[in-house]
Amino acid sequence: MSGFVARLTPGEPPRLAADPGAVEAEGCLVLLRGYLGERAALDAEARRRGHRAPASDAERLALAFRWWGADLPRHVAGEYAAAVYDPAGRALLLAHDELGVAPLFYAAGPDGVTFGTPLEDVVAETGVGALDEEFVADYFAQGQHFGERTPYAAVRRLRPGESVVWRDGRVSRHDVRTLNGVRTLRCRDEREYAERLRGRLEEAVAAALPERGRAWCELSGGLDSSTVLSIAARLGAPGLEAVSMVYPRSHTADERKWIRAVLDEHPVPWHPVDADAVRPFTEMPAVFFAEPNAWLPSCGLARTCRELFGHHGVDVVLTGQGGDAVFHGDVPRPYFLADLLRRGRAAEAWRRAREWGAASDERRPPVYLLHRFGLRPVLRHLRGRALDTPPVAISWADPRYAAAAGLGARGRTSPAPGGRTVEAAYHMERIAHNAAAAAVHFAHASAGAEYRHPLFHRPLVELMLSIPWEHKYRSGGDRPLQRLAMEGVVPRRTLRRRGKQGPDQAVQEGLESGDAWIAMLTDRPRIVERGYAAAGPWREAVQQARFGRTIGVRHFMASANLEAWLQGLERFSPRPRLAASRSADAAAA
Repeated sequence: MSGFVARLTPGEPPRLAADPGAVEAEGCLVLLRGYLGERAALDAEARRRGHRAPASDAERLALAFRWWGADLPRHVAGEYAAAVYDPAGRALLLAHDELGVAPLFYAAGPDGVTFGTPLEDVVAETGVGALDEEFVADYFAQGQHFGERTPYAAVRRLRPGESVVWRDGRVSRHDVRTLNGVRTLRCRDEREYAERLRGRLEEAVAAALPERGRAWCELSGGLDSSTVLSIAARLGAPGLEAVSMVYPRSHTADERKWIRAVLDEHPVPWHPVDADAVRPFTEMPAVFFAEPNAWLPSCGLARTCRELFGHHGVDVVLTGQGGDAVFHGDVPRPYFLADLLRRGRAAEAWRRAREWGAASDERRPPVYLLHRFGLRPVLRHLRGRALDTPPVAISWADPRYAAAAGLGARGRTSPAPGGRTVEAAYHMERIAHNAAAAAVHFAHASAGAEYRHPLFHRPLVELMLSIPWEHKYRSGGDRPLQRLAMEGVVPRRTLRRRGKQGPDQAVQEGLESGDAWIAMLTDRPRIVERGYAAAGPWREAVQQARFGRTIGVRHFMASANLEAWLQGLERFSPRPRLAASRSADAAAA
């Protein structure tokens, strides 16, 4: 999976080192990682403006930069990180997809700007320097950071819905969000909504399939990955194959019968990976991770997949990640009650709350639902607060650090501000969290293949945001439109399925037997030395987690990831690519 890194200095030609390299187009130099969606629309715009049809994505980006400048991401969909440099105008544009699934990083100063992706390539050029303690505090508190910070004080990331222009040593940031202003779509009935959804799904998968190279699909047995593979198979994607993480010994995660149901209907070559053989916490990280993330405990599984992809020459892996958020899967919450109350429709809110409570497994009374998903969210939405991520007290945090860093207040701000309604804000928050998790696939250069996430295709997300809530939610069920849209495409038994197990058993048993990890987490832990965690409570938390007891898996994993990353950072030896490029240029001259 190729990335790029480059440096630009005022008054000098740009110093570029990239794989495969900068492409000249329309008087610009273009660097791209990922893929563009809706190429046909960009080609039609080029013809409308009197240009010939672009011959490459680099040319499409250069033209889009000429037409729209910093607003390029508003008009260019896909899953991409891109840099476009205009030597004549001395302007550099850094842009990526609106949800930030493909991350892009930069370090700007008076002597120039270094930029690129993945993060470790940028850090190799800039050096580690001082750590950004605000990023660390966010990660320690909630396992994610939604701002512009990285673990390194000198390096910034493009935020979702943002582009950056660097000109003559100055950085300007531009808000290019489009999803907050999506208008409500009115169709005749639910069947018409489902037909539109099916069309968008087919467009999304078709756009994610590579123009050349070998593509596989992840197939977990769940509805989302089954949707992506089923559509890809029906589209006749050449050389399509499936890859699945299987758990023959972790019975709570064994999805093989559901995987076979899809393969029976869409027979493609299948590659099962025994994830029980490389459980989390059973292998120590052997490669550098530029920031703490979920790959660290699962580096054995990542290595196995990397070797498998390399052996078969896989270029692209399509995933179903994001579907839970986009289609309101898992356990949808009735935040539409807040909007009914805001509009003075109290009687309807009461009726809907009664229906929801009666159909849900929890059997909550209407008063509880109206308070939890009605009155409180209205106030939180007005204040720009997150709706569905209540802060959790980290029991192993050093009390002095918790107070100084304000851990209890972290995560209160919405990661997707600006929603027109409470329901839309909740929808976008879920999408933002899922997109941040998907971006982990781009977090380092050793994944072995380029992961693509068609369910984050912006036109698809726009459609789901535009559909009225009453067609997206069902009390006692989930994903009504997705299930209707995929009739005749996804196996019927999969469409009727409710719920899906996760790999919790594999995680717990891996930690229970992961002696090397336990030693790393408890013998001179850096999160204790740096004052983030208290020694006794942290060691107790590790021992309790071995038996499946913790205040929350997400919070424990965040601290474990942070510890592993800090220790890996101590062994990191930067190997700048740009310095090697400059030396080669000098030798050639």
